[in-house]
Amino acid sequence: MMEQFKNLFPVLFPFFFIGMWILLLKKLSSMSGWATLAEQFHFQEKFEGRYYRFQSVRLEKVNYSSTLKIGMNEMGLYMVPMILFRLFHQPLFIPWVEIEAEPFKAFLFKGYRLRFRSYPVITLEVSRKAFERMLEFHIALSNFQPVA
Repeated sequence: MMEQFKNLFPVLFPFFFIGMWILLLKKLSSMSGWATLAEQFHFQEKFEGRYYRFQSVRLEKVNYSSTLKIGMNEMGLYMVPMILFRLFHQPLFIPWVEIEAEPFKAFLFKGYRLRFRSYPVITLEVSRKAFERMLEFHIALSNFQPVA
């Protein structure tokens, strides 16, 4: 019996790994609020604007560390994970009018907490540097003072 398992393990492991990866991505999409945001802000067109690759954010309880491509233009904020993480994470485009920001400080991290008018319970935490990039495109966010 154990010998059969040893022989089947190399064949079965990829299926197990892929199944676990799919479940993990589904859970992350749900826990982070990404799936909820995608109900209203799913973006199917080609985004035109400035991109920043390998960006990190915290969406609710989920850290997306160096896995996002974030784009900005005069109309809003675009976010999409790199291809390995894209399942259940549709590209998002959130208009600036939907976004409210407040500075926050947590231990060694200084940044901004973004809330969405349509989904006020979902928060997106970004670094101060990322927020400053956003200011280049949306002046209404600029009434927030940098975190000291």
